[in-house]
Amino acid sequence: MLVRRLQNDLPAPSDFGRHEVWPEAQEGAPILCLRPPNARGLPLTTLHDVFLRFQHEISSTLPTTETVAVQIAASELCSRMGEPFEDEASRGRAFDECVSGVLEKGEADCELKPYPSGHHGKIDRCI
Repeated sequence: MLVRRLQNDLPAPSDFGRHEVWPEAQEGAPILCLRPPNARGLPLTTLHDVFLRFQHEISSTLPTTETVAVQIAASELCSRMGEPFEDEASRGRAFDECVSGVLEKGEADCELKPYPSGHHGKIDRCI
């Protein structure tokens, strides 16, 4: 009965992609998927032993300057990319801020040259 009531209170799955629906749907009893970042479930180390072994391996080696910068960038990405953004430009700026210590800032709105087959694409960041 409780599961059915919770299912009825949720928006349609296709509505979850809309930035104005998701934050409201995540209030109360959120889906534990790190969106927003405080919607956390059990630590991965409790779900399978391989995650515990991995955590032990990375914490037992001495970090270098490069690995510290990568860990900081990864932590920033995890904590910020789950937030709702108004548009892709603001998401791109947040991404650039997170990886600024690891990657140089990419050129915005790069266009790929089309192949003779006529296929082409546009990307929002390139390095």
